[in-house]
Amino acid sequence: MRLRTHIILVTGLTLITAAVLFGFAEFRAEERMLLRSMDDKLLTAALLAKEILPPDYHDKITGATSVSDTEYRQIVNRWNRLCKELGLEYIWSLMRVDGKTVFTSGSSTSKDINQGDYARFFETHSNPEFYVTAFTTLQPQYQINNDKWGRIKVVLLPFKDAHNRPCLFGTSMKMTEVDSLMKKTFWQSARISLGVLLFGIAFNVLFARSLARPLETLSKLTKRIREGNWEPVAVTSCTLEIRSLEENINTMIQSIQEKINQRQQAEETLRASEEKYRFLTENSSDVIWHLDHTCRFDYISPTDERLRKFKREEVIGKTFWSLLQAGKRRIHQTDERAASLR
Repeated sequence: MRLRTHIILVTGLTLITAAVLFGFAEFRAEERMLLRSMDDKLLTAALLAKEILPPDYHDKITGATSVSDTEYRQIVNRWNRLCKELGLEYIWSLMRVDGKTVFTSGSSTSKDINQGDYARFFETHSNPEFYVTAFTTLQPQYQINNDKWGRIKVVLLPFKDAHNRPCLFGTSMKMTEVDSLMKKTFWQSARISLGVLLFGIAFNVLFARSLARPLETLSKLTKRIREGNWEPVAVTSCTLEIRSLEENINTMIQSIQEKINQRQQAEETLRASEEKYRFLTENSSDVIWHLDHTCRFDYISPTDERLRKFKREEVIGKTFWSLLQAGKRRIHQTDERAASLR
């Protein structure tokens, strides 16, 4: 795999991972911010609803006839308008009486009081389990519930009336609206992540090219040196380290080339000297021979070869003493042949 491709793949995967993690973190941060703002909005609506009712509204409740139908419908109509203005799904209040959770106020599902789709005063709530924690701790609760109105975001604001009875105000918003806002947030985060990713990929390609190009040049240079081409290359890299490396390689090439030229010149001089002295020894009338460090012949001149009647291959590699004994034997054999002929 080429270095440029390797850099692009590694950094590309890193960028993709970073973009995904960045997008997810951005989405989660936006989600938390959105849900927090919705909780603040619902809590503010619950506080507003509590302040709108008369201060002794819950204190005077003793049974199902404590609030007249006319007064109750006025409250329902007031909550309907408040829901429309704030974009809420529902506003209601509850009270725990004799172990039961009953309505003390509430808006209409349709936000139209004439439809009659609102909980009646002192009507028992069908899902009391949703409020156990709020009535027990008397601390604001933030919930996401599924009931007959669907999936809703709920804020519960508990308190106690003058008779120390647990009560609460509740406000809710449909999660479909939340999901719609979250969907917009998701695509917004996705677009930001995609933009970061595309910018990173473009930068990555340029970075890989700028980093790999001088290294590819150095690779071609070493290949040229291996093939015997010792010509220096032009220094073009703008990276200080790569530029310094190219200059050092050029300096090394020049040094090696000078040493090669010096060696070739020395070899030529040595060859010429050897040819000169070989000509002198081969054509000299003197006997010339040479022994190595083991006292063995490694050269004899043609004159010595003619006078001693020894062939060169019979002498080379032999010691002086062995050659002397061989000479004595040859003289003795010559004398014997001469004596036999007389």
